[in-house]
Amino acid sequence: MLELNFKNNQEEVGSILKLRKSGKPILKIKEITGLPLTLVKKVLIGEGKEGEILVQFKEWYYKFVSELSPNSTAKLEHLRGKAIKIFFKILDELPKSPSYRHLNRILPVFIFSFLRANTVNVSISLLLNLSGMDKHKCFQALKRINGIFPEYVKRDRKQVVLGKVRMIKVYFGLDSRFFENATKILQRFWEFLCNTGDNIIAGTIAALALLSVHSNLPVLRVCEKIGISQSAVIYQLKNKLLERLNITGFKTFRQAKKMLTSEVLEKVVGIKSQ
Repeated sequence: MLELNFKNNQEEVGSILKLRKSGKPILKIKEITGLPLTLVKKVLIGEGKEGEILVQFKEWYYKFVSELSPNSTAKLEHLRGKAIKIFFKILDELPKSPSYRHLNRILPVFIFSFLRANTVNVSISLLLNLSGMDKHKCFQALKRINGIFPEYVKRDRKQVVLGKVRMIKVYFGLDSRFFENATKILQRFWEFLCNTGDNIIAGTIAALALLSVHSNLPVLRVCEKIGISQSAVIYQLKNKLLERLNITGFKTFRQAKKMLTSEVLEKVVGIKSQ
């Protein structure tokens, strides 16, 4: 791919391709950009279809960048080249069906997953707002992308979540068994919880780990520490976890403690009550 080896600025390549896509002739592109004619021709000949994809990639990437914290700008710029390389690697692995090849669906989901995997705090609500997809289509696209490059999405995100759980352990002075159990819970229920935010996953895992060690620490305090609502954790437990396990009867977290301990932690995860 020419883009990855091209000595000139990526912005120049993108400008040439965008002008060409709008119908501008080569000489007009030369005049507008002020670049040598040989360079304009080289880009257009070498890039072809990949160039059109690259233009769309950059447009989507900057949509996310413009919505995220200004403090993240330098990091996001640094990550852009890596994101482009990975995207073109996985593009060939996507099935040929239109549902996988619709770039306006695949690109925002890929960028969202890539940023999260690289510890950029980006919310699922931002993905929904930018992409215009409903939750069902969005989560279907997430599953497709996550299945193509799990080494970037799943492994790294698990470490991010465990890092947040470790911070909870240290801040509240919890013992090592809390973190050991949290790790087991995360591994067992990752597929159930992975389509929500990292902080919410961490809070949900921490809530179950607190039950496993019979801690008196209120889940609400953990939620406040990591900036989420307790209702978000309750939603995950009820609708993402218990529902998938076909366990009914959840009303309140307090009421469900015994059920979560016996039916989920002991029977499903294998953590015995001590």
